[in-house]
Amino acid sequence: MDRSRVSPHTARQLLRARGIRPRKKLGQNFLIDANVARKIVRRLSPAKGSVFLEVGAGVGALTLPLAESGARVFAVEIDPRLTPLLESAVAGYDNVELMEEDILRVKVPELLSRAGVERLSTVGNLPYNMTTQIVLYLMENRQYIDRALVTVQREYAERLLASPGSRDYGSITVLTQFYCLISQVMTVSPSCFFPEPEVSSAVLDLRVRGEPAVTARNETVFETVVRAAFSHRRKMLVNSLADGLGLDRSKIVQVLEYAGVDGTQRAEQLGLEELARIADVFYDEGPSSLCEA
Repeated sequence: MDRSRVSPHTARQLLRARGIRPRKKLGQNFLIDANVARKIVRRLSPAKGSVFLEVGAGVGALTLPLAESGARVFAVEIDPRLTPLLESAVAGYDNVELMEEDILRVKVPELLSRAGVERLSTVGNLPYNMTTQIVLYLMENRQYIDRALVTVQREYAERLLASPGSRDYGSITVLTQFYCLISQVMTVSPSCFFPEPEVSSAVLDLRVRGEPAVTARNETVFETVVRAAFSHRRKMLVNSLADGLGLDRSKIVQVLEYAGVDGTQRAEQLGLEELARIADVFYDEGPSSLCEA
């Protein structure tokens, strides 16, 4: 494989030469724009000694420039058809480990042990049909991750950046903002991918906070309350919590009164502080089973 950056021409040629057609069920829209790839890698400032977990290496648009930086790269790609392309792209780079694996099954602590570091950074073009699962996977592994620079559907980026009161504001918004500082780096045109998606994309920089955005006595309880609160978006908060947690409505009314939160609101009207107050009341006075939910 030519060592030059992946381009629309070379990506199509390489895939066609091997009879590879992008699979919709894998959400395959390969990044093929060299300028976008350079901007993403430049934002990461990779160097020898830094460690990266790449989600969905694809045709190597990010893998090769990361390899050239001298950084340690764990490039994860679930599609075995792409392995020969990637092996050719990074041949001679002993700082790259290709992993033919589902990213959700990758154990980050094992990677850290192999690399001899305590934390790493994540980068990748997330498949649209698995974005939420991967974002939650990153949040679950936040103690091992410094930051994640990810490309997502533009509408999904708006969800993660949304404010209370907007229709885009939901449980994934709250949980991601609770654990990360989020900024949008740039938007990406459909023409930068092969095949072209129907919508634009955006690159987000998720920097894991040293401490959550607001204080919650128990993070597991906070997450449980958030998911329950948004489980029925059209319902009042008191009813969503009762249904989502499987508790009596009178108990929810009592908790909300202690927390100083109006139960007639909908969840999307609440900020992180109000949700944390509700979670704290459950943790202090509510059923202990919430801690295990």
